[in-house]
Amino acid sequence: MPAKIPVLSWVGTVKLGICTLGFLAGACCFLTIWYEHPEQVLGKSWWIRVPLVLLALNLFSITITRFRRSWSQFGMISTHVGLITILVGAFLTSVMGINGMVQFAEGETASTYFESQEVLAVMENPDAIPLQCPVPFGAAPSREDVRVRIDLPGGTTVSVDKYYHNYADASELKNDAETPNPLLEVHAWSEHTGEQVERLPEGKTEGHGVISLGGLTTLLFMTPAQDLEAVEKAVARVARIRMGRVHVVAPGRDQPQEIEVQTSLGKDVAIEGTSYTLRLDKFLPSFQVTEDNQETTEDDHPRNPVVLATLTGPKGVEKKRIFVPQMEPPNGATTWPDGMQVRYLVAPYLSLMRLPDGRIFAVGDVLDDPKAPLELSKETGTIRWLGAMLHAVHYSHARLETKPNNANPEENPRALVTVRHGAASKSVWVARSEPDRWTTVELGDARIQVGYHRDTKSFRLPFQLTLDKFIEQTYEGSASPMAWESHLTVKDSEKGETFQYPIKMNEPLFYRGWKFFQSGKDQDPESGIWISTLSVSWDPGQYLIYVGCFFVTVGVLFLFYGKQAVLNWESRRLVARGASPKSTSPEPAPEASVKG
Repeated sequence: MPAKIPVLSWVGTVKLGICTLGFLAGACCFLTIWYEHPEQVLGKSWWIRVPLVLLALNLFSITITRFRRSWSQFGMISTHVGLITILVGAFLTSVMGINGMVQFAEGETASTYFESQEVLAVMENPDAIPLQCPVPFGAAPSREDVRVRIDLPGGTTVSVDKYYHNYADASELKNDAETPNPLLEVHAWSEHTGEQVERLPEGKTEGHGVISLGGLTTLLFMTPAQDLEAVEKAVARVARIRMGRVHVVAPGRDQPQEIEVQTSLGKDVAIEGTSYTLRLDKFLPSFQVTEDNQETTEDDHPRNPVVLATLTGPKGVEKKRIFVPQMEPPNGATTWPDGMQVRYLVAPYLSLMRLPDGRIFAVGDVLDDPKAPLELSKETGTIRWLGAMLHAVHYSHARLETKPNNANPEENPRALVTVRHGAASKSVWVARSEPDRWTTVELGDARIQVGYHRDTKSFRLPFQLTLDKFIEQTYEGSASPMAWESHLTVKDSEKGETFQYPIKMNEPLFYRGWKFFQSGKDQDPESGIWISTLSVSWDPGQYLIYVGCFFVTVGVLFLFYGKQAVLNWESRRLVARGASPKSTSPEPAPEASVKG
């Protein structure tokens, strides 16, 4: 048994180890519950790093103070050494680890990566350096009382009062405005797009708005109708099924070739700029496939319009289904042979008309019966377009009351910033979706710019990456991506190595301890050149963690299955030497002597 060292005796207590483990467990639970992105904070704060170091010292001290030269201690030593190695690796990763991004276009070479942090910034003038508020977007939890303040020269103060990670603009429409303000509030719901709300003002000219019912329906609020006869006239104008148009863009052409479905059915149409011809064979308003694999329509309502077509060209004859994709409304594109881009454009029509007695009628070709108007009162009206539901309410004295909250199901970080100058103050909400778009707040002589800012820093890579080609594969008949591939050339001047490697969505590049993952893409709308975004990481403690896990596994296995065998072996060796083996049972208490 080594001599006791006071510091090691204090640091190496079991109580200290249990308290440190309890604190780390509680901190992890707190970060998981309170923070939206705990991985951005875990291991990056001193109140996490200090307990990690203390726990490693605790395990080291316990190992030193309780060490004996015996094989029976192998399990304890191996487990402790493994845990210490894991903690050292985790500490190195938190202090020296790298997480960044590389972004480059096809044909470009990148020798640096960048790290960025989403912060709130304040500027006194457009030429000033942005002053960062300690409220990182995305990592901070939603709070009602942030209380972050920045004092600017001239007596101006800027404070961050609230931060909502899931900001929602909860507006409530009330009918108590002081002056008449006619407004129609339309609620629409469909399986594909969920619930949507459109508010249409009433005026002498047509007020209009758009609600995506499956990504297609245009919703118009007409001027008030005088009587039912005006409604019937509107029905006569629109009560027909619109077949839409097919747009074909051949390679090398900017303008699409437009093919009207209704007038082109059964005709061969030459695709301009190619040797292909397209015949539109049949229009199916409500497309479905029967059990015997027959293509048919359920009825005449345009719930799922599809055009059956035949494409004839150098590669033979192909049967095609041209339909409206639902993944990227209003109309995505489908790639055909030789790079042709095909879009199916359908614009079902829906008009809302209000009579003087307050009744509201819907007119359009997406109704159950396009030849009859649908009356919408306080009951919900059904529209046979992808199972959509429609409800409309009229307000004569509409007043919109806005109440921001934190109930958005999607991330939408915003901060409430208040600028004060003297006795005057003004508050604005700053959104993450508006990077480097500054909001100017003028109070007296003060002119302050507040906005979301991305603080970016660049660092050099030990080698160069060249994006030779980017490939995007989509699902058939849809613009939804199926796979991304970045074909790279890696040039390492230090080692004199050059090789090519394709990074795919689940196949990253590992080189010299660096990892590169495919994380995003973009395309220049003018040139069509692809831009690839790679996530970069460097983990200096990764292999230490692997080694530590190995030692922990060996130690635990030894404690369960090998320790007793070692004790038995040591006992037999002591017996062979003529010594008495150590007994694990307590010694009997001496008998008390009785004096007679």
